[in-house]
Amino acid sequence: MPLMEWISLRMAVCSLIRLILMHNETAFAIQRRLQCAELTTVILPIRLAL
Repeated sequence: MPLMEWISLRMAVCSLIRLILMHNETAFAIQRRLQCAELTTVILPIRLAL
């Protein structure tokens, strides 16, 4: 695999990992706010077929 293709692939994977982590942090941040408001919360992982 040429160097430039490898670098592009690596950057795409890093972006995907950041997106997944940001999504996970968002769900937990919402859950914390709702729990502070004394509302019971449950986070359910679901897969969406787009």
